[in-house]
Amino acid sequence: MQHSFLFEVAEKLYKQYGDISREMLTQDPYILTEEELNCPFDQADRFAMEVGITPDDRRRIEAGVQHILRQARDNGHSFLPEAKLISLTASLLQCAEDPVLICIERLEHHKRVVRDILKDTEVIYLPPLYEAEVYCQKRLSFHAEQ
Repeated sequence: MQHSFLFEVAEKLYKQYGDISREMLTQDPYILTEEELNCPFDQADRFAMEVGITPDDRRRIEAGVQHILRQARDNGHSFLPEAKLISLTASLLQCAEDPVLICIERLEHHKRVVRDILKDTEVIYLPPLYEAEVYCQKRLSFHAEQ
């Protein structure tokens, strides 16, 4: 079962990145956790550690943040309060909270997460969920004005 899964992920990786797949994987093993490749975080994390990624590596923390947000999405949440996201990520990765906050800011800068404020609480979204919420809000506002 494990080998067929690895073959499936390798095939998806090659379809997405072609001849530079190996280079991309070497630069950031956590690309395996991208939605298109669908590799479980724990397996990608184990692989990353085997190839020399350290527990406090920025790439690991950023992938952990996105993993927690995807889990929240899969459980029906469109966002997480930033403090909760930091706590859950630090717990998952067994790291300090400060590097998690720094990585959230970096992800936000690169438009891989969106920060918003709801009722004086900073919340973090995956971009498609933020866009969906904004769209719904605009449509509801439009219909309320009718």
